[in-house]
Amino acid sequence: MCARPMGVVIELQHSYLCAEERAARERFYRNIIWVVDGTRLQRDLPRFIKGAIDLHPVGKSVYAHPFSHELFPKCWLGCSAPVFFDFGASQDDAARVVHRRLWCLLPQIDDGAIVLPITREVFIRIARENAMALLLLRLRKRLAQHLAAQRVRERQDHLSTLATMIRHWRRGPPIRSKQRRF
Repeated sequence: MCARPMGVVIELQHSYLCAEERAARERFYRNIIWVVDGTRLQRDLPRFIKGAIDLHPVGKSVYAHPFSHELFPKCWLGCSAPVFFDFGASQDDAARVVHRRLWCLLPQIDDGAIVLPITREVFIRIARENAMALLLLRLRKRLAQHLAAQRVRERQDHLSTLATMIRHWRRGPPIRSKQRRF
């Protein structure tokens, strides 16, 4: 664990941490960023690689996935703080893109995941420059932007559905032609 002068705690986590302890630390430190060993269990990296196929861009360097449990270990879902997963260096071709970055899971609102990739070099530079508070603010801003854009899309979808229903209602019931019986 590393406390920064700007009031942000960076906690490096390799071993298992129960949800109650994690939540207690998040409440105590308030501004905490987790960096988790994404290779702690053998299935963690393959799960992420398989689930990453369904990541879709929702903004500049921001991706969404409908089911966070298809990407990340269950014990880290539901955090109130950003969680950076480090999947380490890998010889596997499928994992080369994954291992070059830390994958940040933003605090969740629902079962879905909002994910931001960041290179290790950038993360380390930000930590050295005491800019973690700024990074934390940016992460929160991106999450808020994503949620606002999602609400706008949902409103537009509802309005479009409503407009279609009104058009059909104005037309009235379909006119049925009389069929002849032979």
